[in-house]
Amino acid sequence: MRQSGLILVCDKGDGFWAKLKRHVSEIFGNSKPEYRFKSDIWSPFKGNRLYPFFNDSGDLVALSREYKKKNLDDLEVTCFMTITKDKVYQWELADGWKEKSSFNHGFKKLPVITCILLKYIVRKLKVLE
Repeated sequence: MRQSGLILVCDKGDGFWAKLKRHVSEIFGNSKPEYRFKSDIWSPFKGNRLYPFFNDSGDLVALSREYKKKNLDDLEVTCFMTITKDKVYQWELADGWKEKSSFNHGFKKLPVITCILLKYIVRKLKVLE
């Protein structure tokens, strides 16, 4: 009785990902990054109200966002956030707007990428519950 099988041996790590990892480490070194980037999509379709602020030259100088979240007591709270070229400001609506926090974000420029749709891509949108 004869058995056949396939055995893959990768001694050097010559696969695509191994080569890419070696190439990237040659460029940037083997050290781990100090910070980890995170991203999020803010959209009216996700319940956000966006308020871009442009200067007289048409440059985006701040972006504000109004959104709702649930607190630990499962109560819905309205929040407002403004991001500028050097700071992030946050407020909560509870008996009037109260500043929750503000901090320097550490980037050299406004850390926002925007896209404005001049027409809807989808004509009919149904929310699933």
